[in-house]
Amino acid sequence: MKRQLLQAFTGILEIQYYTEEFALNYGMATTKTFEGTKKKLREEMYQKYVADFERLSNMDSQIKSLESQNILLGS
Repeated sequence: MKRQLLQAFTGILEIQYYTEEFALNYGMATTKTFEGTKKKLREEMYQKYVADFERLSNMDSQIKSLESQNILLGS
């Protein structure tokens, strides 16, 4: 009887160990996925920022060009 109880208790501890190990591995995988997604999003946002900045810079150049043409035409 004691042997059966010991085997049952050992089995429960093994199940608990594997459950905790699975949870830890799953948590680590989730964290890695989150970090990868965060990095990708950061890169996408940076590319969008660069594109928007270039667009605004081009618009600013066009406005300055139009202003200088108006000044020349008005003279």
